[in-house]
Amino acid sequence: MKLLVISLCTTGVMREHFISYCRCFSKNVGLYCITNDNVSNDELNAKETLNLYYKRQKKTSYFSLSKIRKIKKFTKTVNPDLVYVFTPHPVNILIARFLRKYKLIFQVHDPVPHSKTSFLDKLVLRVQLKQYYKYSDKLIVAGEVLKNQIAEKHSKLKNKISVVPFAMLDSLRAEAGERPCNTDLLFYGRIEYYKGLDILFEALDILGNKYTCFVIGKGDLYAAYGNDVKIPANVTFINEYIPDGELAEKIAASKIVVLPYRDATGSMTVVQAYYYGKPVIATDVGTFPEYVKDGGIIVEREDPRALADSIDKLLSDGELLKTLSANARRVYTENYTLEVMTENMQKIFEETVNEQE
Repeated sequence: MKLLVISLCTTGVMREHFISYCRCFSKNVGLYCITNDNVSNDELNAKETLNLYYKRQKKTSYFSLSKIRKIKKFTKTVNPDLVYVFTPHPVNILIARFLRKYKLIFQVHDPVPHSKTSFLDKLVLRVQLKQYYKYSDKLIVAGEVLKNQIAEKHSKLKNKISVVPFAMLDSLRAEAGERPCNTDLLFYGRIEYYKGLDILFEALDILGNKYTCFVIGKGDLYAAYGNDVKIPANVTFINEYIPDGELAEKIAASKIVVLPYRDATGSMTVVQAYYYGKPVIATDVGTFPEYVKDGGIIVEREDPRALADSIDKLLSDGELLKTLSANARRVYTENYTLEVMTENMQKIFEETVNEQE
């Protein structure tokens, strides 16, 4: 099978996700890729890669007919059995139309926009999804809740949608071995309103600086939550992107990972925490209940008291913490390894290619 994977959004975790997945796919198929210019063919382990320059900060880079012609020419030369569009990107709107003669699979990351998403981003997402739903042979989502969100509005698509949970990334795997857990709580990820960092701060205030907490993420805290947001005294705030190796060490050195989101779609954070046997406290949104299972605690969204009580319960009960840590590692092994993901995706690829028109 010839598989062409297209991923034009290659920043942060999207880049690492793309690389890890492609290296797995390359073991079973003839892999070809179209991607941005910050990912090399060697990293992907592909037979051939077309690199194009796109940059979010430079909107004019999107509007290039010559790049579209290159995409069409490369695809025609490869003549793939299947095209898998992995990451969201404005150019995917055109790709969906121009490559519709091929078998097409689209990964839908966000069936609905996050809270406080800009009008322009909402518009692009809406148009992009319309094209996905119209031209796809198959849609892939990271959880049953996302499948249901699509099927509720587009019932005819239900049989097109396959669920494949996210898998652990190679770049976040640190060497095995015991590490001292010198941080009680860890929150990490880009600073966005929907991630509810202000709710975590309120919960920590309720607990009276009882526990230490690391917050790691790039973004403007005050633009996201307003100028009145206050960082508690027991929080160490690293307001920048840190390399994956350093982040892996921070996860491994924490007792629990906390996800106080207001809303969510899919998230790899649970998978990453569970790889290191770290229990998760997350809100009842998006795929969190599906992913957390019995390796953590689910609390109501936007409820600082419930979040505080769960943090206190878990960190003050050594046996419970030990049990949930063991559960987290087991849930990871059963559900979120790259091997499990690759097996599931390979089945979908083969089914899609073999389906009759």
